[in-house]
Amino acid sequence: MSLVQHFWLVNALLLLPATSAPYNLSRISKDSLIDSASLFDYPYYISSRPDPVVWSDDFEQNEKLRFFDQNGYLLLPEFIDAEVLQTYQQQLSELVDDIVQNTTEDDQDYVVYEPGSNGSVIRHIFEVHKDIFYDLSTNDELLSIVRSILDSDVYVHQSRVNLKAAFHGESFRWHSDFEAWHVEDGMPKPRAVSMMLLLDDVYSWNGALMGIPGSHKFYLHCVNDDGIDGVEEKNWEKSLAKLRYGTPNEQQIKFIFEQSSSSNGIEYIGAGKKGSVLLFDANLMHASYANMSPMSRNAVFMVYNAIENALKAPPKGYGRPGYLAERDANWIKPIDQCTMQQRK
Repeated sequence: MSLVQHFWLVNALLLLPATSAPYNLSRISKDSLIDSASLFDYPYYISSRPDPVVWSDDFEQNEKLRFFDQNGYLLLPEFIDAEVLQTYQQQLSELVDDIVQNTTEDDQDYVVYEPGSNGSVIRHIFEVHKDIFYDLSTNDELLSIVRSILDSDVYVHQSRVNLKAAFHGESFRWHSDFEAWHVEDGMPKPRAVSMMLLLDDVYSWNGALMGIPGSHKFYLHCVNDDGIDGVEEKNWEKSLAKLRYGTPNEQQIKFIFEQSSSSNGIEYIGAGKKGSVLLFDANLMHASYANMSPMSRNAVFMVYNAIENALKAPPKGYGRPGYLAERDANWIKPIDQCTMQQRK
């Protein structure tokens, strides 16, 4: 292992959950979605991914799609032009001001605050693709790339603004989004792509998203921190502020780190100039440090899911509400056929 890899491995382990709680029960059955070529003893097993990453048959001739297939992500530098980006920034500023001044009890579901901030620091605002970021969600060039990856028309499974505030934006543990989407939402396969638009310049020191390239080709079966079989009711009310379930243990992270397609093991996949767009696979292992800098790291996320991969009943736990996991038939159709709505 090189010195660079050793540095990254030591730092990666700092973003793992404490292991004092009993890890003795499974979250999902061993015969669920991904169960081939098990590499560790159940319930801590790692399995190879049986499904494609890029679903198109002829992607080998496309350099961007080959890179995405191998590494699980693709950065599109300064994808959104400055004038449009300025409009997005202004719209977000107005939305935040409106939430601060006029938030009602009904609005609280859509807004998540940083833990320990007593409701003073916003972390997430959900379901933004139906109004202020509708134009972004239907960007033709963006949709063309996503459809090429998934070989399907797509709808938005979830959208949110992530505000990683200067000095106050907290860290996020290592996790794969698909693990939660499968168990809690009932997403059948990892046939989904996340899009992250950088609204600020993002560096390693203001909370850039980190990823383990190549980790998307493995499924890390995770157990919950309490050793409870299944997911407690309304788990999302806690996990959106601080992850509890679906976080891997040290052995799992060490394994996929050593299998990384990057010589560094870990990359700052979400670092770049404002206006840049990051696309990453639903099953890519990622995390971020706290933002202790004087610069914010604001971003818009859209999760594009293949129409054929629409949600089923969750295998365990409780299905999350529609603003976290789209189930409305009016929106489970090609996103550019949907109609913009006024925000509630």
